[in-house]
Amino acid sequence: MIRITTLLAAAAAVVALPASAAAQAPPQLQPLHAGDYWIYQAQSISGETQQHVVRVTDVAGGWYRVDGHPIVGDAWMAHTAGSVVYFAGAVLVVLDGSATVGSSWTCAASPYDVTLTLLSTSAAVSTPAGGFANALFYGAVTAAADAGLTSLVVAPGVGIVKYTTLTTAGALTYRLLRARVDGVDYPRPQVSR
Repeated sequence: MIRITTLLAAAAAVVALPASAAAQAPPQLQPLHAGDYWIYQAQSISGETQQHVVRVTDVAGGWYRVDGHPIVGDAWMAHTAGSVVYFAGAVLVVLDGSATVGSSWTCAASPYDVTLTLLSTSAAVSTPAGGFANALFYGAVTAAADAGLTSLVVAPGVGIVKYTTLTTAGALTYRLLRARVDGVDYPRPQVSR
């Protein structure tokens, strides 16, 4: 049996960037560093507060184990050419860094595949973790008529800052409550002058 680290090392060779390209890269759509976490909060129609936690829990050969990702759930993820990819028996794109407004692609996600469409590259969103400008706004469609991801907002350098899912009880919009991304805490501390 092939070990997951062997598969991830082989996949890393496929997605590796030359050092010069990595040094000039724009902020990552979904930053991935050991110890990163994002905590989201939503209020249900009944008034209950719900939280969702996403964590980077492991690193192997340039791949990061992400637990609870809003699009693909628990997955090994990496960066390549500005995109975020994940490993599901093959290397697949989850966030396409080369997408232009109107571009669509499908992610093999559990329990339903998700088709993402980039709708805007200049969204502004306010969350308990802070305000984010020039964010990417995506529409999402799943095969389920009454469940699944319907939209998300990504702030480059921070990751997903807001997403909405449809449940049988209605829509839930999760906003970034707090996070630690590459050692930076959100919300950012306020400096007094």
